[in-house]
Amino acid sequence: MKNSLPVILILLIFLLPNTACQKPATEKKDVKAVLSENALQGKLIFEKNKCSRCHIKGEEHMQVIEGREVLVPDLTNPFIAGDSLFVRAHLRFVEETDMPPIKLTDKEIQLVSTYVAELHASLQPAIPASEADAVCPVCGALVSSRQAKEKDNWFEYLGMTYYFECSACKDVFIRAPEAYKTTP
Repeated sequence: MKNSLPVILILLIFLLPNTACQKPATEKKDVKAVLSENALQGKLIFEKNKCSRCHIKGEEHMQVIEGREVLVPDLTNPFIAGDSLFVRAHLRFVEETDMPPIKLTDKEIQLVSTYVAELHASLQPAIPASEADAVCPVCGALVSSRQAKEKDNWFEYLGMTYYFECSACKDVFIRAPEAYKTTP
């Protein structure tokens, strides 16, 4: 199963035809947490290339691109944010996607990938280490089990209780718990 990931990525990349965004979008949420230096550099590249015209942080939506509706993913989704390989492959072969043609160096691709990877955590309220008693199995963030229970961001699987940073992480876990489960 591990070896099928590159095949899946290649299929995803080549199934998305090359088009350009037409409808400008606006950002819905501001980045709240401190981003690493590499992520900040990636954010500048993201902004310079006007990626936020299509990608709205915190929102997956349909957008008309060259006369047809295309799903534009939410880059803060932990499934996307946590998959740097997918993001890098998507940016490296941008001509095979619905994204407008942009020329990025390998270093720029790495920096934008780092920015996307940190977006999910940057939109969540940070839990002080002194209050944390769990770690989100999906994104690795520190979690307060009490707060997770209050927000219904917990799930029992095979006799273990898992606590999540947010409902999106919980949804990702429920879709594929075997990928994130821990052994007692």
